[in-house]
Amino acid sequence: MNYDQLKQIVLLTQDAKDLGWEFFMDEGQLKARDNTYAQDTTAFHNQDHFYEWLEEQFDKKD
Repeated sequence: MNYDQLKQIVLLTQDAKDLGWEFFMDEGQLKARDNTYAQDTTAFHNQDHFYEWLEEQFDKKD
């Protein structure tokens, strides 16, 4: 992973947190919980799933 990819992940993660998502580990799996309770908890199965989800959160923010 290069620096630009890392920056993008950090910024997208911040967008998700701004929308009310909290990240946590549960049984060795990264998950995101919606603090507004509008959506169910999301469990990430792989890197592609995580990136896709982050991009969806970015789209919601705009």
